[in-house]
Amino acid sequence: MLVIRNEQFEVFKSAALNRHREGLLTYVRAMFPARCTTLSEEDLCSLVEKGSARAHSYGITTGDGVAQYLDVMLLIGQDFDGDPSHPWAIALLQSEYITDPHEKLELVYFRAFKLVTSPSEDEETRS
Repeated sequence: MLVIRNEQFEVFKSAALNRHREGLLTYVRAMFPARCTTLSEEDLCSLVEKGSARAHSYGITTGDGVAQYLDVMLLIGQDFDGDPSHPWAIALLQSEYITDPHEKLELVYFRAFKLVTSPSEDEETRS
């Protein structure tokens, strides 16, 4: 029987977390190249760490889910889930009526995407 000691497990865990972080950094650089040029490497790493931790705090644990959480952070603000101008985001993420954390994030993502890609209501009424 194969036995993995705690020390060995920690090495594997650390390597997996590093691969995960590097994958997220690559993703963010590819999806938001202009935004990434304004951030230092340290700030970019901090953003990914912060986004990963906050996503996990809402039960979002898959790589794709964390990447989507980072998308929202970069679309509407790093602290979108505490920003008073986006009360809908925290309401969705903490909703008791929607139980799947990834479904909650999908709703937040689509609303954020619409927010940055659609003209504001003021612009629509002036047209």
